[in-house]
Amino acid sequence: MDNAGNIWIANNNNGVISFCPQDRRYRHYTVNEGLSSNMVRALEIDNDGIVWIATGNSLNLLDPKDNSITICTHNNIQPESLSSASLKAMLKSRSGAMWIGTYYKGIDYFNPKLISFHNTVLPESYWNNSEAIICAISADPDDFLWIGTSRSGIFKYYPQTSEFIPFRKHVIKEHFLNAVAYHNNGNLVLFGRSYSGLSIYDKRTDSIVWENSGESVFSIAEYIDDTYLVGYQHGIKIFDFKDM
Repeated sequence: MDNAGNIWIANNNNGVISFCPQDRRYRHYTVNEGLSSNMVRALEIDNDGIVWIATGNSLNLLDPKDNSITICTHNNIQPESLSSASLKAMLKSRSGAMWIGTYYKGIDYFNPKLISFHNTVLPESYWNNSEAIICAISADPDDFLWIGTSRSGIFKYYPQTSEFIPFRKHVIKEHFLNAVAYHNNGNLVLFGRSYSGLSIYDKRTDSIVWENSGESVFSIAEYIDDTYLVGYQHGIKIFDFKDM
């Protein structure tokens, strides 16, 4: 949701939809309106109100004031361009910087003050090219990044030291990690995975305290009264922490 109250929806096969709840108006953005691809995998809105659209073919920056679209992509002769044109995940930090997860090329960091992209890759000892898809990026209350990969599990990343800490010793490592959310001041971490359902990890005891394997989980969002919305392949379920 942007500052004007408009809702922005990413569609994996059909572009972007903006919806204004006040007057019930929709607007649909596709390649016909200037997007580089209809395969939209992630959305973020920066501090200037620009909608960042991560697609299967380049990054699109949409300005809602005039509906203009600027396309950023990979360029071999420009080292400060995107490291890959195929993008999967995105996160805006508290400072307004953007973290962008790519297919096979790690994570790109965009600093709005420098107006450039900088690439950070996972340690090669933990993955190979077939597994280096960044599926999820999330920041906990301490501003540490939790990074989900396609088949190499979960990593914690410390931007201050550029250090990756593998999370592989826990059972949350198989299949794509699609979503991460936090509860109880960040002590409880919710993981959503393809084919493996929802898991809840307690950092204090270093253990999995709840797990519901099965249907794929693609998104997790905090709701109301200690509940979370969990987006499955075939709908949305509500998880209640009061009775687990």
